[in-house]
Amino acid sequence: MNRHKIRVFLWVLLLTVCAVLMGSCIHPVPGDYHTSDPDTTPSLPDVTISTTPEDTPPEDETPAQTTTTTTEDTTKEPTTETTTGTTAPQETTTQETTTQETTTKQEENIPQPKKIKIYIDQGHNPFSPTHPPSWNTGASNEALGLYEQDLTYEIGILLAELLAEDERFEVRLSRPTPETILGTDNDSALDFRVNDAAEWGADYFISLHTNAADISSASGIEVYTLDGTGASYDLGSKLLEELKKSTGLRNRGMKTEEYRVLQNATMPAMLVEMGFITNEDDAKLLDESPELFAQGIFNGIQAYFDALETVTHEE
Repeated sequence: MNRHKIRVFLWVLLLTVCAVLMGSCIHPVPGDYHTSDPDTTPSLPDVTISTTPEDTPPEDETPAQTTTTTTEDTTKEPTTETTTGTTAPQETTTQETTTQETTTKQEENIPQPKKIKIYIDQGHNPFSPTHPPSWNTGASNEALGLYEQDLTYEIGILLAELLAEDERFEVRLSRPTPETILGTDNDSALDFRVNDAAEWGADYFISLHTNAADISSASGIEVYTLDGTGASYDLGSKLLEELKKSTGLRNRGMKTEEYRVLQNATMPAMLVEMGFITNEDDAKLLDESPELFAQGIFNGIQAYFDALETVTHEE
C-alpha cells in the first residue's frame, strides 16, 4: 500500500515537473529571448510592400519621374513661392517691351520735319590742261601763289561739314572734288550751278567768292543779292554780320548786283565776297584760316533760321 502511494506520488511529481517545464517553453521568461516592447508600435519601412508580387511593376519599368514627383509634392509651398517670384519680372518685361514697340511705331508715324536744302556753290573752276586758263577761273595773288577757285573750294568743304552736323539742314556742293569742272565755257559753267541747285530742290543758294581790286589796300567782306529785299537780303545780312565777327575783317555792307547766278536762281540766292585776294592780309587769312570763314557763314545761317523759328513759335 505504501509502495503504491509512493509510485503515485512520484508520477504526480514527475507530471508536475513536466508541466512546469512545458509552461516555461510556452511562456518564455523575459530576457531569455529578443522581444519587442509591447507598448511600442513597430516601425514600418518607407516603401510599401505589396502582398502580391505580381502586382508590383519591375524595378526598371518604374517611371523615372516618380521620385521627382513625390519630392515636388512634398515641397509645394517653396515651389509656389519660387514660381511667383519668377513670373512677376517676366510679365513686367513683356509689358515694357510692348510699350517700347508701341512707342517706336508711334515715333515712326510722326511726320519728320522737312530738312532745309542749302546749295553751296564754290565759285569758279580749277585750272585744267585741257581747257584755256581763262575758262571760268577766278582771281589770283601770284605773289602769294593763291587762287580764288582753290580758296572757295576749301571753305565750301568746311562749311558743308558744319551744315551736315545740324539735323535741320541738307547740303550739296557744286564742286565736291578739287578736280570737278563745270560746264564747257564761262556761261555754261555759271548756268550749271543754278540749274543743278534747282534740280536738287535747293531752298537757298550761296555762292562763295574772293574779291579783287587794282588797289591792294582794298579789304573786307561784301554780300550781294539781286535786290535789297526778301529772304535773300535777310539771310545775306546775317552772313555778313557773322563773318565780320569770326574773321575780324571790315564789313563793307550789303550790295545789289545782277550777277548771272543771282539772276537765274529760282530760290533765294546770295553771292559772298569773303575778302580781297589782292590784299595781303585778307589773302593770308583766307589761306591760313579758312575755318574762320566757314564758321562765320555757318553762324549766319544758324542765326537766320533760329530767328525764323522764334517768329514761328510766337505766331
